[in-house]
Amino acid sequence: MTKILEIENLSIKFPDLNFTAVKNSNFFINEGEILALVGESGSGKSLTALSIIGLEPQNSMIKGFIKFNNNFVLNASEFISAFRRNYTKNIRGVSISYIPQDPLSSLNPMYTIFNQLDEAIKVCDSNISCQESLSKCLNALEEVGIADPDRCLKSYPHELSGGMRQRVMIAMAIINNPDLIIADEPTTALDVTVQANILELLKSLKKTLLFITHDLGVVAEIADRVVVMQEGLIVEENNVFDLYENPQQEYTKRLLEAVPKL
Repeated sequence: MTKILEIENLSIKFPDLNFTAVKNSNFFINEGEILALVGESGSGKSLTALSIIGLEPQNSMIKGFIKFNNNFVLNASEFISAFRRNYTKNIRGVSISYIPQDPLSSLNPMYTIFNQLDEAIKVCDSNISCQESLSKCLNALEEVGIADPDRCLKSYPHELSGGMRQRVMIAMAIINNPDLIIADEPTTALDVTVQANILELLKSLKKTLLFITHDLGVVAEIADRVVVMQEGLIVEENNVFDLYENPQQEYTKRLLEAVPKL
């Protein structure tokens, strides 16, 4: 299998707090695979994901090695300040897309859905015509299961339900046909039925996906492989079936015990 993303000895610290949030993390994602990065809140999952696209906080310092499509996006054997990093910004939103956990705060309330999808398209192709952009927007909304894409494009975020807003964010993530999608707790704010629909949608996209969650209950529905993170350290990694059947770490066992039983 081809490794699309490789992370080696990634550490992120906050000097002003004398705190290291991510500690020598190592994992990889194969092309076409769905990898779940799991851990409780504050374990370093989202910070790890943000470092992949160069959006870790400016008051942080980072070291380690991140390779995407066999090219380094981070190559630092010593800690360096985030704003000094040699980061290739043109892959963000083009080759790697990011789905945040709160679509309402991530979408701009002042602009229609079309305006925001159109802006995402123009990150990749600034010369695209309005008609071509409109066609791409409609196709993306149809792909994520929005039944009336014309109405949706004319709507403002507050006029859509939570599930619809999350589908819009997924449409924005896939609209430039990226090689990797990072989904950061994309179902946290949704009710159970909508959550199941969004998980099924993400799986049906057949995209390489880094799926971040604190809930091992949803991992079995979507992931091929699972990486467990505790207090900034990766403590376990396994395919999803073996992890559920035979967890090796006490922390993983406690996370599994926290899943509600039906």
